[in-house]
Amino acid sequence: MVIMKFYALGMCRSVYLLFALMFAAVSAGQCAARDAASLLLAKRRPRSSKSYRLRGASKSKAENKKAVKAEAPRVRRLAPGRWRPEAAEALENVLNDYGEGTAGYDPGDPPAVVISWDDVAVTNRIGDAIFHKLVTDAEFKFDDEFWELIPLHFGRLKIKAGYNEFHSRPRSVWEKNAFYRMYRKEFFRCRRSVCGEYGGKDCALWTARLLKGFTENELRLYVRDVMDAELKRPVGIERIGTALEDPDPVEIPVGLRLIPEMSDLFAKLKEKGFDVWVFGSSNQWAVEEMALEYGVHRSRSVGLRTKVVNGQLSSIPLLPITVGPGKAEAAAMFIGRAPVLIIGGPDDDELLSYGRGTRVRVVSAQNILPGFDGAGPAGASPGRVRAIEQPQFSPIRAPQSRKQEL
Repeated sequence: MVIMKFYALGMCRSVYLLFALMFAAVSAGQCAARDAASLLLAKRRPRSSKSYRLRGASKSKAENKKAVKAEAPRVRRLAPGRWRPEAAEALENVLNDYGEGTAGYDPGDPPAVVISWDDVAVTNRIGDAIFHKLVTDAEFKFDDEFWELIPLHFGRLKIKAGYNEFHSRPRSVWEKNAFYRMYRKEFFRCRRSVCGEYGGKDCALWTARLLKGFTENELRLYVRDVMDAELKRPVGIERIGTALEDPDPVEIPVGLRLIPEMSDLFAKLKEKGFDVWVFGSSNQWAVEEMALEYGVHRSRSVGLRTKVVNGQLSSIPLLPITVGPGKAEAAAMFIGRAPVLIIGGPDDDELLSYGRGTRVRVVSAQNILPGFDGAGPAGASPGRVRAIEQPQFSPIRAPQSRKQEL
């Protein structure tokens, strides 16, 4: 009996050990299978977005470092001056990105640049200065057709009557002659009325039409005389009246000045092989002569033109009228391609909207729009073409001299 009990107990222990070994084997197999599955999933699961971002950022930084090392340093070409930082940077970019020696530059078709002339590239207007001298010295080609150009309701009869009374007298006594003083004041008042009632375009065109009777060469010589005098004359305001104490004088701007920053810009653009054009609201011959001071060839100067008949200027205007929208028309007509740089004035919206190049607007300092740097509409007034704003350069006080003819 005892033997049978020990035998039964041994059999139980053997069975228990057998089951224990079997359970251990199954558990081990499950763990191995689970580990294998985890390893397989790990291989197939993508890395976290963070992991990719880190790797990408690291690669980007490395590439950027290489790019910085490979990129040539930006050359500062413009002389230090009174350009706003935003305007100076934009002009430097044009010189560095489009000039001779850059990729895509074609000397047979160089990039074009358009710059407005009057009150932008120079101080004051050469056309106004010519009108001032013609009136003051009574040097128009006075004939019946000329007098018909003076609006009757803006004082034609008074101007003509005054002229008839003084013009035969010696020039030395004109200033003391009441008829001369009346003629002079009424002529300037007439122009102010034309400009005020009809606007800048018709005002500039009317002023150019008054040049009828001049030959082209005669007018060019006259322009040079005006430049010689006005470049030396202090820039300011002259009050024209019938007497020293006239309570209602006509005020007109006087004096002309070249602008050092503009002179430097024209020189740098020429050095880099740009095709530089100037568009002025003064007459064609005046713009041509004065633009020579910046090295601009006559063929690249465009102003108000009148038809030449029998060797003399007529009062018949020729299109385009280079005032306001007419400057954009002139760009399309004479250049035929979009400029990479346009520098315009306050009234040059149409010109500044021509093409997609860099645009700089020269305005009076008080008209600067805060935060308006051409990158976005912050501070922009509705309807204005986006452009980098540059304050108008104050005139150089020192007298200047006209350069030799180029």
